[in-house]
Amino acid sequence: MKRLLSFILSALLLFSLSVPAFAASDEDKSIADTIYQYPVTPGMDAWRTFQSFDEMIDACQIPNNILTQMSTEALIESVLDYPLASIIFAYDTPAEGIKKISSYFNGLQELEKRDDSIELMNTRSISLTQEMSTNPTKTFFANAIIDMLSEKAIAFVSPQSELHYNYTPNGSRVQFMYNLTWADHGITASYADSQNENFKAMFPNATPIREEDPTYNCHSYAWYSTSTGNRYWLQRNGAYTYISDGSYTKTSSPRSGDKVWYGSADDHSAIYYGNSKVTSKWGALGLFRHDVSYCPYDASDVSYWR
Repeated sequence: MKRLLSFILSALLLFSLSVPAFAASDEDKSIADTIYQYPVTPGMDAWRTFQSFDEMIDACQIPNNILTQMSTEALIESVLDYPLASIIFAYDTPAEGIKKISSYFNGLQELEKRDDSIELMNTRSISLTQEMSTNPTKTFFANAIIDMLSEKAIAFVSPQSELHYNYTPNGSRVQFMYNLTWADHGITASYADSQNENFKAMFPNATPIREEDPTYNCHSYAWYSTSTGNRYWLQRNGAYTYISDGSYTKTSSPRSGDKVWYGSADDHSAIYYGNSKVTSKWGALGLFRHDVSYCPYDASDVSYWR
């Protein structure tokens, strides 16, 4: 009788231990196969309450307890649905844009760690290419991720661009690329327009000043010319020459018209407008007026120059 009772108790104990194990396994499988649904996205009322880009970044992180359990397939879909994917177009090249996004988006950081990420991303890219007309942003984003994972660097701007030269106020020669087209950036005019609309939705509290234009960028607008006829593209090193040669003096009390340098933290320039607002061009896309930190760039190292 004692042996029978002991056997029954042992069986019950084993059964009670096995049930949670099976439940946890089912839960893990559910998490692994589930594509993450971002709780706040552009267009929502909650998104409009954000006052800085950092708040947007924080709202679009995937919780770590979900992230590490996701299958690579589910992770890829979650990354491709990233609400800030269009930020890639705020930079001169896809390589620069995707590298910047990977510096703060934990979903992309996790994807870089997966051994099967390149193989599965290539497979997903093939199917996305067939859906290009309905998912252009996702397709472009996927290709940029593949280039990053395989360590390729595809530039927007053609190396055959016509080069012109101008001079800083102190006489240093600066190189510009002249009269770039959408083809030089690897996209079409209609696609650029759709991405500019994405920017407007992403930054609803910024004021659009001009629409997209492939010929000039933020550095050219800030340091060379604010004219609507500006057709010159200025790269970061050229822009920094205006500071490094002493043509401008740093100031801690900015006033309207001063130049704004986003420093070592990011590749961006702007013109100070007043009341902590600046005017700047976002890559090849539109010109916006916005709070210093309410833009697709890191404002942690901003300085002002006169």
